[in-house]
Amino acid sequence: MSDNCFLRACRHQTVEKIPVWYLNQHGRHLTQYRQLREQYSLEQLLRTPEHIATLTVGPIDEYHVDAAVLFTDLMPVLEGMGLRVNFGDGLPHIENPIRSHADIDSLILPDIRSDLAFIMEGIREARERLAVEYPLIGFAGAPFSLACYAVEGGVSASFTRTKQLMYSEPKWWHRLMEKITGNVTEFMTAQVENGCNAIELVDSFVGILSPFDFREYVSVHLQRLASSFHRRYPETPILYYSQQSSSLLPMIAELDLDVLHVDWRVELMRARRLRDQTLCLQGNLDPVLLLGDEKTLLRQAGRLLDVMGSTRGFIFNVGHFLAGETPGERIRMLTDFVHQYQPG
Repeated sequence: MSDNCFLRACRHQTVEKIPVWYLNQHGRHLTQYRQLREQYSLEQLLRTPEHIATLTVGPIDEYHVDAAVLFTDLMPVLEGMGLRVNFGDGLPHIENPIRSHADIDSLILPDIRSDLAFIMEGIREARERLAVEYPLIGFAGAPFSLACYAVEGGVSASFTRTKQLMYSEPKWWHRLMEKITGNVTEFMTAQVENGCNAIELVDSFVGILSPFDFREYVSVHLQRLASSFHRRYPETPILYYSQQSSSLLPMIAELDLDVLHVDWRVELMRARRLRDQTLCLQGNLDPVLLLGDEKTLLRQAGRLLDVMGSTRGFIFNVGHFLAGETPGERIRMLTDFVHQYQPG
């Protein structure tokens, strides 16, 4: 396992081929996902260990990727803390969002291993099904983005409530972040205990912040999370995903994170210079390219590989979640193209 190209790239070591996996590689484009959705709701898939394992492992064979990623969403930690979530339109909505100090104080400290036992069982079953050479990447929402969901009640155009809480009541903001951060850390730790070899930490909304606000309201909690996790699992990489966050990258690179997963707006070689010898980069193809013509897709992928393919510490991925209508054969073709790449 330690010689797997994905884990070697995370450690900034040389690899025999460029490792590839994709954000939500187990989504609607996957044959097994579509088959299961004919019989089960999304909530049933997310809460049934057998289905979690099936959709975690499925992309290995269908898309030829180098790592499996846990089939789950961003909400388990918030649900464990007492927030009620529904997926009526396929997106998470909080039925009882935070609206007062009392709401923050009443958030539950869950027993992650018990309350989310169905996820842990899904991880163990996926690990049993995976060939030994394939790593299993865990998955968790980052504290800031989870706080946004908790305060806004869902995706927001302006995140006004979140910013009002940060700016007007920083004491209560940090109290909320401390609670969420502790629970996310435990969730990540439990995933590793049950068989995950790395963790993808998704911070979808952090790009709304200015550099000052990131340092003032977020970075201390991210560092606390990373340090606490690495004290227990120093060899297990944290892959941190953010989007529209170019102005924040110098500060993110200072944190105890192992892999920086960036979107297509980031110039990779400039990001590389932030921490050249120890920071692995992951990304950053625009997933919309997989919906267009093959020639353009391969030209853009080739351009990215020409920039990064001969360097250590690079994992090929997309810069955002794959669209559900992405053709599966296009994903598989792209994986094979990257694996066959030879630096010119």
